[in-house]
Amino acid sequence: MPLFNPLGITSASWGHTSNKKVIPSAKRLYMTSRDMAKIGQLMLNNGKWNRKQIVSEKWVEESTTMKTKIVRIDYAYLWWNIPFKLNEKVIVSKTASGNGGQFIIVIPEMDMVAIFTGGDYNSQDSQLAFAIMKDIFLPTFTSRK
Repeated sequence: MPLFNPLGITSASWGHTSNKKVIPSAKRLYMTSRDMAKIGQLMLNNGKWNRKQIVSEKWVEESTTMKTKIVRIDYAYLWWNIPFKLNEKVIVSKTASGNGGQFIIVIPEMDMVAIFTGGDYNSQDSQLAFAIMKDIFLPTFTSRK
């Protein structure tokens, strides 16, 4: 796969939970947490991997810039701009989301990539990653003044 090869992603696969013929596109991509982190790092670095431009900086910006709002949250091309409120400050993440609790959360302002995986398919419990980010990760990695 042209995008995955330069990142060293070799075990990703497309699949589906039924026997239906489904075009592999925006769902059912299976990969390791480490490989998810590589995608997050690529986005954090504006399309660069090991100092080489893999995806154009323009495309990274275009694909993460709001196109519409869904449930009052900015949505782009498969990336959500999810805000986290920390004290009085709002920190906006670029987040790729998968069913069950799979998230690539990129926080450019903090030079951070966080990966979450889960198995709470079609459940509100799959949103636990956001509470962990808000209540644990962001306060831990933000200097308090």
